[in-house]
Amino acid sequence: MKTTAFNTAVSFNYHNALMGTSPNFDIDYMKAAVSRSNLQGAINPSITSTTPGTIVVSWDAGVPQGQASLNDTTLVVL
Repeated sequence: MKTTAFNTAVSFNYHNALMGTSPNFDIDYMKAAVSRSNLQGAINPSITSTTPGTIVVSWDAGVPQGQASLNDTTLVVL
């Protein structure tokens, strides 16, 4: 049976990031995964805020390596 990407993600987090016993579950956010990739991580990432309620996320673009391309997107989870 083929599993969906959603089911795979839930299973990974269930087995790796979920702690405790019912009804007192907790999530170990350092072990939780939102996505997986073999792409290089951000180069010199930075998050700044000069206006309340607003953040600016930036990084150095660098040169695409491996399967990376200049039009890749990112997901920021705070």
